[in-house]
This record gives sequence, structure tokens and C-alpha cells, in this order.
Amino acid sequence: MTPTLRWIFGALALAAPAFIALGIFAGSGGIAPSSAFLAALAVYAAVLLILRPLVIGMAAVQAAVDAMAAESEVRDVATLSPSVRELWLAVGRWARASRQKQQARETELGTAQAVLAALPDPLILLDERRRIVGANAAANELLGMRLVDRDLAVALRHPAVLAAADAVLHGEASRIVEFDVTTPVERHLSARLGGLSPHTGEGAAVVLTLHDLTAAKRSERANMRLPLHC
Repeated sequence: MTPTLRWIFGALALAAPAFIALGIFAGSGGIAPSSAFLAALAVYAAVLLILRPLVIGMAAVQAAVDAMAAESEVRDVATLSPSVRELWLAVGRWARASRQKQQARETELGTAQAVLAALPDPLILLDERRRIVGANAAANELLGMRLVDRDLAVALRHPAVLAAADAVLHGEASRIVEFDVTTPVERHLSARLGGLSPHTGEGAAVVLTLHDLTAAKRSERANMRLPLHC
């Protein structure tokens, strides 16, 4: 319905009780029908005049909100209705506060992503379905694939790691698992899994960090092979 129609029918609805009262008076002989008709017209005209700024102002607020949703720009609304003006000022305050919060969240997210990318150790974030929702460059390089949106079982097919991830997802605080991978090169790794509470904006529920123990294990094995001298 257009603002004009809302204005016309809204005024009729507001003036209806006066029309009914005037009709009753005219029917009982308390007022002449012509006078009742003129009084009804006067009441309707008065309601139209009073209602017009409110209806036009509300239509302007609706258009401004639609424009703000499309363009993220808070526009001014010119209105003769004090109520509409106060409403729009409140909407503007809310919109500016929401924009500031969104900008703060985007800044925090950008900082977190920069820190994640700069970490030297491989790091993987898992959601409640064990799907990878975040991984840094070190993790992608270590496992030889783009990890985000894959199930953990695709990236790390080791049963102990998957069992540890499921255990943390079901409430355990943390798990540490050592395991071997053979692709893209053979390595001995340690996986540390811990729960995230609350979950991140991306839905991450578990953080998994990988530590390459290959060199340490090789050194340990080499020392075990050295002959003992008395």
C-alpha cells in the first residue's frame, strides 16, 4: 500500500468512532443530519492534517532504512513529526553503533588471521562436525593440500588423531597424540588438540597444532644405536 493510501485509510480508521457517535446523535434527533455530515467532514479533515506528517515521515524512514541496508549509509530524514524524528535519530544511533562494532570485529578478525598466518607451527581449526574451518600456510604446506572445508579425516588419516579430535569435541579439555605421516614426505608429528570456548565466529570448536618431531626422533634413534664404551 502506498503512503497516500495508508494516510487516507488510516485517517478513516481513526475518525470512525467520531463518525459513529455523530451518526447516533443524528439518528436520535440530537443534531441535524446536515450538521452531523459537516462535523464528520471536519473531524476527517482534522485527522488527515494530524496524521499526514506521521505517515509521510514513516514512509521516509522506511526508504532511508532500505537505502542504508543497500548502501551502508546513514541518511538524514526530513519530517515534521517529532515522533518520527526521534525514531529516526534512535535508528541512526543504532546503525552507527552497529557499524562500529562490525568494524571492530573485522579488525579483530584481520589481526587474528595475520597472527594465524605468521605462526611457524602448523595450526588447524575444526568445527563441531570435525570440518576444517581454518588453517595456516604452515599446515597447508606440511600436509600438501588446501585444508579449509575438508574433513579432518581427509587431511590426517591417522585413527588416533581422529579419535583425539572426537574426544575433545565431546568435552575433553585437551589431547596429545604422536603419529607418523608418509606424504608428501615421511615425518613424525605430535598433535595437540584443545577445545575453544566460546567458539570463534567461523564456528571453530577445536584448535589442533602440529609439531614436527622428525629430527628429534632421528637423533634419538641414532643415539640408541651408538655402542656403549666402558
